[in-house]
Amino acid sequence: MALIFADGWDNYSTMTDFWDIQGNDTSVNTTPGIPRTGLGCLQIHSAAFGPVKYFSHLQHVLFVTNWNCTSTGSVMDFMTGTDAALRVAVNADGSISFTAGPIHPGPTYTTVGTGLYTFGQYNNIAVEVQNFGWPLPNSTIKCWVNGVLVFNQSGLW
Repeated sequence: MALIFADGWDNYSTMTDFWDIQGNDTSVNTTPGIPRTGLGCLQIHSAAFGPVKYFSHLQHVLFVTNWNCTSTGSVMDFMTGTDAALRVAVNADGSISFTAGPIHPGPTYTTVGTGLYTFGQYNNIAVEVQNFGWPLPNSTIKCWVNGVLVFNQSGLW
């Protein structure tokens, strides 16, 4: 596995400097002298989706984010074309669900860990997918929350 993309949110002139699509109503504070750390990083103001990054190699990927949100929502989508083959979402009880596409929302593979996610503070969420594709019969999905492995499953579909 090789590092293909990393974003520190601190060297932008526009959102699409490093992302392929800006997303709906999103921004990064580019005001000179204002640090782009903490809540000054990526901001998704009122829309449902943040920025998009396309990768041509999806056989074995690891995506990591430090997510700070005060409500439920989709943390990341693994896409095949325009459909989410795997959506990672935080629920109202702080649990994390893994749902399938291409139907939005698709069936839920599993939901793990009531209280795993703490709203209103940064939570490190990492998801590794091996043999990615749709459907996911041969895929392996692993998820870590704040460094703890909370999900490790193969052959989900």
